[in-house]
Amino acid sequence: MADMTGYSRKEKAAAVSASMSPHLFTLLTIFIPLSSSISAFVTGVLLYAAGLTGFVVAVVSYSKTLPETHSAHGVYKISRNPMYVTALMVYTGITVMTLNGLLAVLLIIMILLHHMMIKAEERACSKRFGKQYKQYMENTPRYLLL
Repeated sequence: MADMTGYSRKEKAAAVSASMSPHLFTLLTIFIPLSSSISAFVTGVLLYAAGLTGFVVAVVSYSKTLPETHSAHGVYKISRNPMYVTALMVYTGITVMTLNGLLAVLLIIMILLHHMMIKAEERACSKRFGKQYKQYMENTPRYLLL
């Protein structure tokens, strides 16, 4: 959500950092070799492919949402934040493919920053869409199964 009205200073910092962290992650991968472990590589590729596919599905689903409503159809029936979940799956896949500690630490930081941003976005959506969104929150997990 681009509108950060009502976000605390900490939430704004988390949202901006969460938005910028994938760029740092991607830049770092240029300098980090893939792991020599075949199982890590295959597992990472599968996570990457699943995440990328899920991300495309989430974007297509979101694009069908009218501006005055919140998205609650398609993959948004099983997760309130499928774009974030699937994007983080892509970065998890890359981390597994490289078995790199620095990327693992950055991934954990990215997950925490996204969590903070998501909580702020959900509060803003609750305020904007009211009871309808609160009911959606009760019936749909924030992430996939959580």
